[in-house]
Amino acid sequence: MKHKLKRSVSIILAALLVMLQFGVVTTNAASSAEGKTVYFKLPDEWKGRVDANTGEEILPAAYVAGGTDGQHVPWVGEHMTLVDAENDIYSYTIPGDQTLINFNTGQQRDWQTVDLAIPGDGMIFLIDEGAGTKVATGHWEPYNTDEPRVAINTGVFQFVGNVTITLYCYNCDSAYYTVDGGEPVPYTNGQEVTIGNETAPLSDTNITLTAVKGDSSYSYEYTFSKNNSRTVYAKNSAGWDDMYVHYWGGESTSVWPGVKMQRYADSEDVYYCEIPSKSTNYKFNNGKEDGATDLEQTQNLATQDIVEGVAEVYVIVAFRKK
Repeated sequence: MKHKLKRSVSIILAALLVMLQFGVVTTNAASSAEGKTVYFKLPDEWKGRVDANTGEEILPAAYVAGGTDGQHVPWVGEHMTLVDAENDIYSYTIPGDQTLINFNTGQQRDWQTVDLAIPGDGMIFLIDEGAGTKVATGHWEPYNTDEPRVAINTGVFQFVGNVTITLYCYNCDSAYYTVDGGEPVPYTNGQEVTIGNETAPLSDTNITLTAVKGDSSYSYEYTFSKNNSRTVYAKNSAGWDDMYVHYWGGESTSVWPGVKMQRYADSEDVYYCEIPSKSTNYKFNNGKEDGATDLEQTQNLATQDIVEGVAEVYVIVAFRKK
C-alpha cells in the first residue's frame, strides 16, 4: 500500500509540473456546450428574406445536432436573437450537449453553412466563402471577450482511416493539445494535426485543446469516432487534375467536394480512398466548388453495388456538370 501511495503522489506531482510548464494555474474547462452562447454575423447575401404569409422578416436560424441530446428541433432549427443591429450580429444558446451547429437563412431550401464544431462559449462565426451556397465556410473568433479561447476547423466527427484537424487558439500566450489524455503537445494558431491512425474502428479519439493566458486557461474537448470503412477505386481517364470522392447516406456525410483520393501504388491514373462502410451513396469529382462552371463529376453511385473483397475500379471516361 505504501508503494501505491508513493506512485500516486508522483503522478500528481508530475501533473503539476506539466501545468506549471504551460503556465496553467486556473482552468475554465468545458466538456459540454450546453448553455453556451455562440454568435453569428449575417452576410449580405442572407438579408431580405420575408415570410410570404406574414410579411415579416425571416431571421437566420441555428440547427444543432450530435452529442447525446442530438437534434433539438427539425430543420431549419431555431431562429436566432438579434443582439447588435448595427453590425448584424445574432446569438444562439446551445440547448444541450450537442456538438454540431449549422447556420442558415431560416428558410427552407436556402443558403447555409457547412456543419461546424461548436467551440464553446463567447465565439462568433464569420463566413469567408460561399455565402450564396449551401456549403458556406468561414472561421470562429472570440466575441466581446479577451479571455483565451480555442476552436477547430471541422464539423465532421466521424471518419475513416484518419482525420486532419486545424487547431486554433485566441487571446493567449501559448496553447497545447492532448489526445486521449496523453502528454500535452504545444501548438500554434492554424496548425494541422492528424489523429486516428492508431485508433481501432468503432472507437473514439478525444482531443482536448487548451489556450493559456497568464495564470488562466480555457480548455475544450472534441470527440471523433472512427467508422468501419470500405475502399473505392477510380481510374482517372478523364484527365482531372485532382480526384475527390464525396459520400453520403448512412451515419455520416462528407463535406463537398469530399475526401481527396490517393494514387494507387505506382499507377499513373488509378486512385483509391476509404469511405464509411455504412455510406449508401458516393460520387467522384474534380474537387471544384459545388455549382462551379468547371465542376466535373460522375453520376451518383451506390455502395450496395460494391462487391466485398473485390477491388473494382470505376473508369471515368465521361462526366457531367451539375
